[in-house]
Amino acid sequence: MHTPSIRTGPRRRLSFDEDWSFRLTDIPEASAPQFDDSSWRMLDLPHDWSIECDYHPDNPTGKFGAYLPGGIGWYRKTFLLTPGLQDKRLYLEFEGVYMNSDVYINGHHLGRRPYGYLGFEYDLTPYLVPDRNVISVRVDNSLSPSSRWYTGAGIYRHTWLTVTEDVHVAHWGTYITTPQVDERHAAVSVRTEIVNRSDRARTLTLVSRFLNPEGLGVAEASSEFTVEAGAVLPVQQSVTVTNPALWSPEHPDLYSLQSEIRENGHRIDDYITTFGIRYFEFSAEAGFKLNGVSMLLQGVCLHDDGGPVGAAVPEKLWEKRLRMLKEMGCNAVRTSHNPFEPAFYDLCDAIGLMVIDEAFDGWNTPKIPYDYSLYFDEWWEKDLGDMIRRDRNHPSIMMWSIGNEIREQKVETTVMLQDFVHRLEPTRPVTCGINFVGEAMDENRGVLDIAGYNDGGGACFVYESDHLNYPDRVMLATEAPHTLHTRGFYRTQTWWRDKDQPRIEIPNLTEEELFTNASIHYSSSYDNCGVRASARHSWDFVKKYPYLVGEFRWTGFDYLGETRQYPARSNSAGVIDLANFPKDHYYFYQSQFTTKPMVHLLPHWTHPGMEGKVIPVWVYTNCEEAELIVNGCSLGRKPMGEDMYISWDVGYVPGSIEAIAYRDGHAAARKRFETADRPAAIKLSTDTTDLNTDGRDLAQVSFEIVDSKGRLVPYGDNTVHLASTGPVEFLGSENGDIIDVTPAKSPSRAAFFGLGMGLYRSTLESGDIEITAAAIVGERIFLNETTVSISVDSIALRGALSAKSYDIYYTTDGTKPTAASAVYEGSLHIDESCTVRAVVVDRDRVVFELETTFVKGEQAAAVDTSHGNRREYIPPFRDRPQSPKVCGVWLGNGTRFLLMNNGDVFLFHGSPKAELAGTWWYELSEGSEDAGRGEIRWADGTVQPLALESGEGRRLLMLSQDNEPIHLARWKGDITR
Repeated sequence: MHTPSIRTGPRRRLSFDEDWSFRLTDIPEASAPQFDDSSWRMLDLPHDWSIECDYHPDNPTGKFGAYLPGGIGWYRKTFLLTPGLQDKRLYLEFEGVYMNSDVYINGHHLGRRPYGYLGFEYDLTPYLVPDRNVISVRVDNSLSPSSRWYTGAGIYRHTWLTVTEDVHVAHWGTYITTPQVDERHAAVSVRTEIVNRSDRARTLTLVSRFLNPEGLGVAEASSEFTVEAGAVLPVQQSVTVTNPALWSPEHPDLYSLQSEIRENGHRIDDYITTFGIRYFEFSAEAGFKLNGVSMLLQGVCLHDDGGPVGAAVPEKLWEKRLRMLKEMGCNAVRTSHNPFEPAFYDLCDAIGLMVIDEAFDGWNTPKIPYDYSLYFDEWWEKDLGDMIRRDRNHPSIMMWSIGNEIREQKVETTVMLQDFVHRLEPTRPVTCGINFVGEAMDENRGVLDIAGYNDGGGACFVYESDHLNYPDRVMLATEAPHTLHTRGFYRTQTWWRDKDQPRIEIPNLTEEELFTNASIHYSSSYDNCGVRASARHSWDFVKKYPYLVGEFRWTGFDYLGETRQYPARSNSAGVIDLANFPKDHYYFYQSQFTTKPMVHLLPHWTHPGMEGKVIPVWVYTNCEEAELIVNGCSLGRKPMGEDMYISWDVGYVPGSIEAIAYRDGHAAARKRFETADRPAAIKLSTDTTDLNTDGRDLAQVSFEIVDSKGRLVPYGDNTVHLASTGPVEFLGSENGDIIDVTPAKSPSRAAFFGLGMGLYRSTLESGDIEITAAAIVGERIFLNETTVSISVDSIALRGALSAKSYDIYYTTDGTKPTAASAVYEGSLHIDESCTVRAVVVDRDRVVFELETTFVKGEQAAAVDTSHGNRREYIPPFRDRPQSPKVCGVWLGNGTRFLLMNNGDVFLFHGSPKAELAGTWWYELSEGSEDAGRGEIRWADGTVQPLALESGEGRRLLMLSQDNEPIHLARWKGDITR
């Protein structure tokens, strides 16, 4: 039974996360306070029950929910109302419950909230009883799928008990704005909502103190007022801050507001709000400026799961991930496609990451059977309003997003939601991610403060034409590019998710595929795998067009769900994988977003069996030029050009390869790979060696498969077993392999392309913490003969390693080893298929039981040729222009024509699938009244003239082969419908 502590002071916010009972089944009588839950599981929040379960193809969440289950669960918690609390008001806050939560206090139903991504608060006071009180929560995520990605299930964010007097600042009750800011002065305005829950009018004083980033007072305002019984009174105050420290990604300086309510000189409430001072503007002419400084939004989209912890993401894990993005040069994130937990925004404020705060993935037309469309009409205003009120004081938030790729998006609904946001919070612009092209999409973009373009539906192909038609429109690539990549895996043949859809072609790197040694579920780490455009092409748009103020690539991290067929549980869209290991694209963006000298080299240089084959070698750098050295021999320097990478074709010879980047003629950065030998050992590392005793600190223990010289073996795939001693909690393991369906909470995990990890969280106890790993290491598939090692390694997360001497016993015939079995003294040589089993013993205690099967033979080749570049060839018009005024979608004779800015012509015949049908050109003289002229060359070689009916570009005339006019009009709907 939980007893909330009450310390001196008028307001207390107490964690309510500990000591909940949980049962994964529907028990309606569990709402009753007398219900017996003594057999239920005890746990602390946050809790995601879905990630604790097994992946299975029959789970109803399917590919959307990573093949993990939903269901109905109940949580219960008993707490004591001590004498010190009995004359107070008690509010219970949930930061997030997924989904359809019903909350009860002592059997009384407090309320229901369908939306799983926003917090809510209930007043417990009227229903409290002396001594024992019971909170019951029913969580219903049984209708699946309810989202297009993994959502988690349960009370997956923090809970808080707030204790106040009858008169207090309302929940999310302050709203701070900075209407006028320059380097010398900042006008700061605050509106504070005062709640009076007593039965009489109260005459009060509100004192608002403003503290600078060093904690020193810089301004103060005081107001006297009377608030009637049962009323909520807004109090407006203003101050001026001199020489303000302006918030920016480079200098994320934060101020705080201390709000104090006094009555007859006594303090009866205090409330603290963190905020920042900054100003910004968007324009089509000058782009984006923050505090008068021009900058591009170098952003990524994020989903809110954290790999092995599911949706219950610890703050320390968010901090680790956000700092990784910041080191990449990222300066902005988009919360796709829902509000995140409050701590996420606090971290963005403190680290210096700008935010697009997004409310919804859909409105009232469903994308999948049980999504938010079931609740939109009834709940959108409450949910959107709560997001605004909760998040409006965060300086990191630069704009609000009201949706993403809305089905059947109506302009009147777009205007309704945007106007609602403007009424609540007019200081920030509103956007929406819109992915298709056509007049309906164009009209929606036209009413938004900032027009959102998601490139998955082809929106990236109309930047130029839209700017020509709407020169004052501010554009943002809200979701671009969509590229896919698997850490450590490469293909030299281009791969496209959608066959023969509109895109910017990427030439194959070799005539025949070089790399055939892994699953077709994996995606190439060259920039040659995606949906519409490469990462390089997409970022080039942003660099070229000042009216395109930035991009938010899909995505920053791999995420669970929204995948293809089982066993895939993710789709490889991130630049960092599920295990928090950067992929090669991470360094591409670092080369574009940062100035500190860096260089990155790909691929690695361990390719057994490929001796003599010519391998494309790529270099990313932010320096002027780079040199490639292979086995000590220089292949020369090359300048970094507009392609944003440097390449060499290198005949593979084992040894070493090194890239040296030069700035101002001097070597400024280096990256080197050596060819690894066979797997021989495991090696542990960690991101912290002194876990705090706060119950919240986090450590990632990474493991590598290495050779006898300690070099990473890029193809290492042996299973590593983890164990811990000391006061630490194991949260799960991960390796980044999207088709590894080992349960997230398993302490045994195969290395994926040489790497894997375990997550550990501290407790409130002190003491040494040690993590130990063991594995049977070797080539699991070998040609003639190989060596096998049994490896153990340990690392300390707090204190020093203990002195241990392990005994290892093993067999090679698959039988269970005992103390009478062979003693392991060194590597084993095998030349036939066999199963090696081992036990690792510490003072007669078995620490690990290990087993690995080794197979003599060849690994099956895996090549997917069905998603490659187009095989048909339609000769382009050489050196002929594609006027932006003609780019876009046209309708005529029941057919939609997409004229792309690269000269391709696609036809849509009543289905979402497009057919590459020809090439086109059109020349239009600026300033001339002449409507210009052009042509289409079809795949069969015929050519038809094109002519705009006027310079306005609303109608296009095409002559048939019989010289009959075909009138084309701008398409008014989605491109695929």
